[in-house]
Amino acid sequence: GSITGVDHQPTPTTLMLLWSMVIFLGAVRRLPIPPLLPGWRGGAARMAASRPRPPDGSLEQLTVKQLKERCSQHGLPVSGVKAALIKRLRASGGAPGEKVAAAAGSGGGGGGSRGGGGDLPGRTLMVVESPAKIATLSKFVGPEYELLACSGHVRALPSKPGSVAPDRGFEMVFEQAPSKGRVVQALVQAARRSSAVVLATDPDREGEAIAWHVAQLLAEKGALSAGQPVRRISFGEITKSAVLDAIGAPREIDMPLVRAQQARQAVDYLVGFNLSPILWRKLPGCRSAGRVQSVALRLLAEREEEVLRFAPSEYWRIALGFGPPGTPAGEGAAEGGLLEAEPTTLRGEPLGKLGLPNGEAAASAAALLAGAAPWRVTAVKRSSRQLKPPPPYNTAALQLDASARLSLPVGVVMQLAQRLYEGVELRGERRALITYMRTDSLVMSEDAISAARRLVTARFSPAEDWLPAEPRRFVDRKRKNAQEAHEAIRPVDFGVEPSSLEGLLPPKEAQLYELIWRRAVASQMASARHEALSISLAAEGAGTARSSASRRVFEGFEAVLRPAGGAGGAG
Repeated sequence: GSITGVDHQPTPTTLMLLWSMVIFLGAVRRLPIPPLLPGWRGGAARMAASRPRPPDGSLEQLTVKQLKERCSQHGLPVSGVKAALIKRLRASGGAPGEKVAAAAGSGGGGGGSRGGGGDLPGRTLMVVESPAKIATLSKFVGPEYELLACSGHVRALPSKPGSVAPDRGFEMVFEQAPSKGRVVQALVQAARRSSAVVLATDPDREGEAIAWHVAQLLAEKGALSAGQPVRRISFGEITKSAVLDAIGAPREIDMPLVRAQQARQAVDYLVGFNLSPILWRKLPGCRSAGRVQSVALRLLAEREEEVLRFAPSEYWRIALGFGPPGTPAGEGAAEGGLLEAEPTTLRGEPLGKLGLPNGEAAASAAALLAGAAPWRVTAVKRSSRQLKPPPPYNTAALQLDASARLSLPVGVVMQLAQRLYEGVELRGERRALITYMRTDSLVMSEDAISAARRLVTARFSPAEDWLPAEPRRFVDRKRKNAQEAHEAIRPVDFGVEPSSLEGLLPPKEAQLYELIWRRAVASQMASARHEALSISLAAEGAGTARSSASRRVFEGFEAVLRPAGGAGGAG
């Protein structure tokens, strides 16, 4: 019906009262609720902003189920009785009056205004790649954002002829991924009720392409209204400062990055679409062939051919043990703290690796050297060398080192790193532990370098011995075209030491985090110093020999990062 009998200009309070009645009647009759009268939109928003927040005690008015939902939205544990849930929410700042953006799949209609302006009809839709990020991000972005995950690519090249047309400038035809029907439907519905769309996919080529596909699909589905802004943001670490800085500096989609990803995708298609059917016929059970598999297969084939061409050669080695007169000869004589040396010449001829081709030659040489005139020391050379720390990890280095040190397959390494990047539960709080794990860069930010140096100063004394005078900055000169738009893989917070996570993370995740933490800290430490000693010996008419050894005189970065035999412990 209509409201009659109003013969004067309604005040804002009267208008809000009448609108509340309409909301109530609409809820009872299941009717759509109209917006505020156009002339009063701004005034109502100002009134809402000036209204005091509900008292903190209104948490008691919520049911246990509602409290658990609010805890989940804040990334808090949802176990416990009502009093424990209320205490947890108050401690985290999740008091009523601060409506938290729901996680993926939530409805979310009208809600708050964007940035407090009061002139936008709905919340801002933020699209991320992984659902696991939502619980962490929802703590940072506030109630004016609705977070949804696209779970990777929403469009793909169909597996049929003509998806890539080289004769038409490599034109590519994309279709919605068959498995993404529900995801796309949720994104379309959220975009229609949102005032703006923010694409916060991963900060690499693949993430840029995913953002572009999401924007294209929303436009094709008619989910974007005229003038509705669609912006791209990216962040290399999931921390409040990084996320808010990214939100404060939105940009357009980087089309050169998108084209770079599409070029790789087109090569995958053109190679794989022609090769895969051959593999299926010749090797039943093979899944596919493409850009990566084809090159890898060639490398394996060439290596196998080298192995087949290899002709094994027999060779022997001799070790000489030197000690005071009367030292028993024979095996083990050089192991009792005596000097061990290796022959370098025999009767004036260099003794190379294959110089003793069989047992008879080795026995003859051993008899000659053992019965030679007294051996004399002809030269003693001392030298020192510095061993610089390695740079922080990029993706390839992390995969290699974690595989060697932790005996983990590459796929498992990346899965564990993904979870550390997206956030893990720590004492009731969801926290991201490392920066983005797909990177070619060896660079750490200035803030990260300063944090690492502060940690070294606090743990090692005197600090001037353990820190180089200037911060170390690494550049991969061999890869001039590397993606260095983001940082190397490093801890988000150097203060979160591996020992503090004991029992809070699964063992493999804890070991991988320790490896990343140690490598990043070590990269800013002083070089290790080693002293080398080389002794040359000679016996007239028989031959010469050399003995060498080294010892570490200063640990430097090796106090944190041991050589590749293991992760090592802190000094």
